[in-house]
Amino acid sequence: MNNIVELENKPAAIKQLAAQAALYSTAKTLFSLQLILSVPVVIGVAFLALALDKEWFCLQKRDISAYVGAFGMCLALLDTLLLNPLISYLRGKGATIQQSFDSAVLALAWNDISYGKRPDQEDIEFWAKRNEKLVAAGKFSNWYRPEVRDLPADAARLVCQRANCWWDMQLRRRYNICIGIVGVLLFASLIGISLALDVTTTTFFSLVIAPFLPFVATAPKLVLDNREAISRLEAMKAAVEDSWSQALQHPYDPAVFAPSSQSIQGGIFNNRSQSPLIFDWLADWLRPQNEELQRQSTEQYVADFKTAHPHLYP
Repeated sequence: MNNIVELENKPAAIKQLAAQAALYSTAKTLFSLQLILSVPVVIGVAFLALALDKEWFCLQKRDISAYVGAFGMCLALLDTLLLNPLISYLRGKGATIQQSFDSAVLALAWNDISYGKRPDQEDIEFWAKRNEKLVAAGKFSNWYRPEVRDLPADAARLVCQRANCWWDMQLRRRYNICIGIVGVLLFASLIGISLALDVTTTTFFSLVIAPFLPFVATAPKLVLDNREAISRLEAMKAAVEDSWSQALQHPYDPAVFAPSSQSIQGGIFNNRSQSPLIFDWLADWLRPQNEELQRQSTEQYVADFKTAHPHLYP
């Protein structure tokens, strides 16, 4: 009843998915660098300072607390002036290419005001080449569930948009849990080391508080940004479900869904371009479970629609 599955598996669409994935992955690599500098490196530097202060491992006693504090400040500046702007640029470019895919596959009008100018084909080709192996392995095939082919185009679009919102919400909720666990373990480790070695107040602030600053500058903002993103996604998902409920309770009218679908898509784009990145390992770990849940959910949506509108299925 629609050609979403055929369109999403065309070579041009696969290239768009491969390109946006490569852009997001590059941004995630930079974000990983941020976390490495903020967590294990911080612990290592703090431990080195304590080892020098206590003359462990036959090291000559030396006070490097000032250098440790300066290191933490430099990391904070690196994040603010270089890494964060670059990550934001890559994420925005990836979101624009992904929106180009959605506009073509879901038959949504392109809005220059909301999405900016369409991505250049040269950019798509350049970034897609970085994921040629994943393309060959079928990683980007059937981006949306094949079951949606049994729905009219406008109804199928709503189901796909709901899937986008639900999937992103699931990842962000798990992501916030991971951030909280890492933060507690990091701070507890630094506090534990300080208490065990009975460091002075001055040393505590220079060896614990200062090195912890990069994480403090990053983690709470990530959690809050994720919560805001989840709140927006919940609102969009509720709007989709309200439109879907109307579709089941009233005679089917495709024209009813166009305005809400366009508005919801604008929210999805904003979320992609502004919200914190989710690590690939977390998405890959949750993928089998989420895909199975979405398969079951999509099948139920299709069954409900067929029951509500049997005249469309002679």
